[in-house]
Formats: sequence, structure tokens, C-alpha cells
Amino acid sequence: MLFATAGQARIFLVTVALGALLGLAHDGVRLLMALFKAKAVRYGLEGLFFCGAALAAFGAVYRCNGGDLQAYTVLGMGVGWCLYLLSLSKALEWICLRLGRRLGKLAQSRALRTLFR
Repeated sequence: MLFATAGQARIFLVTVALGALLGLAHDGVRLLMALFKAKAVRYGLEGLFFCGAALAAFGAVYRCNGGDLQAYTVLGMGVGWCLYLLSLSKALEWICLRLGRRLGKLAQSRALRTLFR
């Protein structure tokens, strides 16, 4: 029985890392969606993200576990996503908000407007 569980910890950690990467990618898609006002474009981007996330999850499970989907692999992706949301997501959101404000002030500066006339 020990040999049946030997690789499960590694697979679980790989799926945790994949969940965190998917959380980071989703924040990137959210930033991209903020540029568009049309709901159809936003829904399309969200749909493309989830199709890509499903392919990434399938590829990771196939590569690490031979395509055998177990409950701990799905749980690992969820744990990774939650860890990302609780740790790095807020920090990156804060950085992007500050950067956006600075870029907005720069875009409205008088020197930049006269430069691009």
C-alpha cells in the first residue's frame, strides 16, 4: 500500500502550483478585461481563460498522473488558487492600482499632451 501513495505528494504539490498559476493568469485576464467596456468581449475573454485553464489542468494531470483524475488533484488546484488569492493577489492588485494612477496622471500631464500634439 505504501507504493500506491508514493507519488501522490508530488502530484498534489504540482496541482497546488498549477492552481496558483491559474489564479495569477486569471488576474491578468481581469486586467485585460478592464480595458474593454463591451460585455461580449469580456465574456469572450473569460470563456477563453476557462478553456485554457481546463486544457492546462488536463495537461498537468495527464503529464503527472497519467490522466487519472483524483480528488486530491482537484483539491490541490483549489488550494493553490486560494493560497494565491490570500497572498499575492492583493499585493499585485495594489501595485497595479498604483501604477494605473501614476500612468493616468502622466497621460494627463501638460508636458505629455504638448509633446503628442
